[in-house]
Amino acid sequence: MKNILLATDFTPNSDRAIARALRLARETGASLYVLHVTPPYPLKKLKQSLREELQTLIHKQVEAQRFGKEVKTYVNVVQAADIFNEILLHAHSTKADLIVMGMHSKTKLQDFFVGTTMERVIRSGIKPVLVVKNPTTGGYQKVVSGIDYSPGSHAAFRMAKDIAPRADFYTIHAYEIPHYAERTYKYAVSKALVEERHQKDMDKFLKNETSYFKKNQEDGDGKIVGQLAAGKPCKILAKKAKGLKAGLLTIGAHGETGFILPGTKLGGTALEILFDPPCDVLVANNWKDMSQILV
Repeated sequence: MKNILLATDFTPNSDRAIARALRLARETGASLYVLHVTPPYPLKKLKQSLREELQTLIHKQVEAQRFGKEVKTYVNVVQAADIFNEILLHAHSTKADLIVMGMHSKTKLQDFFVGTTMERVIRSGIKPVLVVKNPTTGGYQKVVSGIDYSPGSHAAFRMAKDIAPRADFYTIHAYEIPHYAERTYKYAVSKALVEERHQKDMDKFLKNETSYFKKNQEDGDGKIVGQLAAGKPCKILAKKAKGLKAGLLTIGAHGETGFILPGTKLGGTALEILFDPPCDVLVANNWKDMSQILV
């Protein structure tokens, strides 16, 4: 990883995202770009004075969190009406490998999350997005990865392995038995066949990923284990993350139920997880690979 973009909005707990972004930059040797977008103001003097004041504030926040190895940090405050667009522009111009954002205060209205800057950045699919919820007390030690074998979930898994090479990975594939089989005498047979197919897919995934990281990751010594679970993915992943006290949960922006074009809403699992995340969440959507599949 070479570049990380942190989009900060000075909301409560935004210092958690700064701390995590700095730690990741130190551990990976990446440069850190910090971006804050303010509304446009008509008066030129106000624009300049506010910009300088906010830049100073960000530098102070960064210095308060900085320790150990120095990180190349670049701070930029811009004024624009569309925060979402500015984040995407900066992700492109800085060649960011990862976008880091802080988690807003929890709301009981799930629809409130849809259409927010964070939701729009994630579903744009332009870069993997790390949503930081918890205070940073160290590197990630335990990671729960939701795998549905879609390009997005695979990309999130590999990104997490890059930023937490020594962590233990608990790979979960949640599936559901077809409803039509539940009320027939063939249910037991259908259940066995479904489980057998998913187990083969999981075994293949674990073998390929273990081999890949042995060849490409010199300092990776964490284990990778797989688990199948019948039921709703959101509940299973959240329960597993809480039970393990995992620091990070990874998911794809869209599941395997259908190919959803860029610009549409997040898949159901991603949306439910991000509405009330059990820990930090890394979301990815590999549209390049998706286009190759569609071809």
